[in-house]
Amino acid sequence: MGTAWSLVLMLAVIAPQAAAAAEVVSASVAGLYVGEQRVVEGKVIATERDANVVKLHLGAKQPQLTIALVIGVLSRFPAAPETYYLNRMVRAAGVIEDFRGQLQMVVRDPELIYALDGGVPAAGPASSEPVINLQQRYDVLNRRVQQLEQRLRELQPATPGSPPPASEKQGGIDE
Repeated sequence: MGTAWSLVLMLAVIAPQAAAAAEVVSASVAGLYVGEQRVVEGKVIATERDANVVKLHLGAKQPQLTIALVIGVLSRFPAAPETYYLNRMVRAAGVIEDFRGQLQMVVRDPELIYALDGGVPAAGPASSEPVINLQQRYDVLNRRVQQLEQRLRELQPATPGSPPPASEKQGGIDE
């Protein structure tokens, strides 16, 4: 059940803000949008991997924003994202944060980042011009949150004194 809770929390944080971002902003001005959901664009000038997090540093000559890709066990990010995205122009959607004085954006879903030069992750769109449509993504995430909430309600034990779910009744007959 821990995985389900993680998904619900992640989606609850991301989904309500997804519709707010409409314009693409340069990594050079990302600091103006701290705390906001935005689509950011910039060139990946350096990368690094720290266990299950790959950091993509965007900027002209020095990093102006770091995109932190959280790579899970069943990740759909491209193999070796630290080399895949290096020296490419990328566009990513997420919340711009100030983490210890450095601007960053955490991306857990490969559908929220792509290379502008036509390279797309294996999980991304098949066309040569991928598009992040945040409203559609918001709708998909919202439906998924509702499904997960329903599943959690089904998995939660009944409170004392309440009747058991229909699936747990003996022989399907009420007494």
